[in-house]
Amino acid sequence: MRRILIIVGLIISGLVCGQQQKTTNFLPEISKYDISDILTQTKFKAENDTTIVERQEPLGFIGENYQRFYIHFISAIQNPTDKLNYFIYGKTRVKENICSFQGQMVNKEARILVDCD
Repeated sequence: MRRILIIVGLIISGLVCGQQQKTTNFLPEISKYDISDILTQTKFKAENDTTIVERQEPLGFIGENYQRFYIHFISAIQNPTDKLNYFIYGKTRVKENICSFQGQMVNKEARILVDCD
């Protein structure tokens, strides 16, 4: 019986999540910036670094067969009256089917990690 309890305890301890990461609300601050370039650029360079990072396309799946869904933002324009709202134009692809889209994207949440390594 003791061995069973030890094994069950080890299994449960491996499944238990650690502490939640502490974050601060960044939504009021992000409304002061125009992040439309971040949505459409293909490469980034850190401010104090020479490393260039290629932006990955958003990852998504669609349908019952979980087909890979590709999405590419071509244009993003910040709404002048609502700074958290962006007008988006882009293209999507599922297998060989490519479609254009346009719509709005609204930032509802923005957080910064606190005490991050």
